[in-house]
Amino acid sequence: MSKYHNDNSFASDPVQIRLNVKRFRRIEPAAGGFRGILWRWFGEGAQFEELLDEHMNLGDSRAACVVSMNPLLVAAYTDELDCVAMLRFPDWLVGEHALGLDSRLLTVNTYEKLGAVAEDLTPGPRNSRHYTNFFPVIAEFVCNASRQIAERKASIAQEEWERCLQQGRAYLECRPGHWRNGSPLYSAIPAVFAIQT
Repeated sequence: MSKYHNDNSFASDPVQIRLNVKRFRRIEPAAGGFRGILWRWFGEGAQFEELLDEHMNLGDSRAACVVSMNPLLVAAYTDELDCVAMLRFPDWLVGEHALGLDSRLLTVNTYEKLGAVAEDLTPGPRNSRHYTNFFPVIAEFVCNASRQIAERKASIAQEEWERCLQQGRAYLECRPGHWRNGSPLYSAIPAVFAIQT
């Protein structure tokens, strides 16, 4: 039984990996010992690293692609809304993960249904209309389960990778300079509210 997620809802493609706290804290040094709120998602008192570990274990895994090297931007795809969220990350991750333009990564997503669709998302024609926002986390940056991640990426259809890239490129053209902070502490916040750095 999960502590922070709805047991009545199940991911179609969970990768069932665990958080590597050291990796997470390198991306978000302020998170050490952080007790707080993931805004509207889980309410007060959530221990964020425990919550994030559960997210990585239970969330839905989908395609993510590098669409810009300077700054480092990753398009994270969701099949539920048939769109991408644009995430910015520190440039040092490029060398650490041997990233290049169009590099394939894995996003693990959980979802929210509250109010209107998030301002930075443009749902596509395959939108399930079940959710209004999603919380994307790039698995390679916060986990060290390289075998499971590679196996899951190999199982994703070529069409999904192409759709992710296409939508990521379209996002850059339509919304230049707008992206979410890729840190899991902030990646659920729509780009219009995220601090641009």
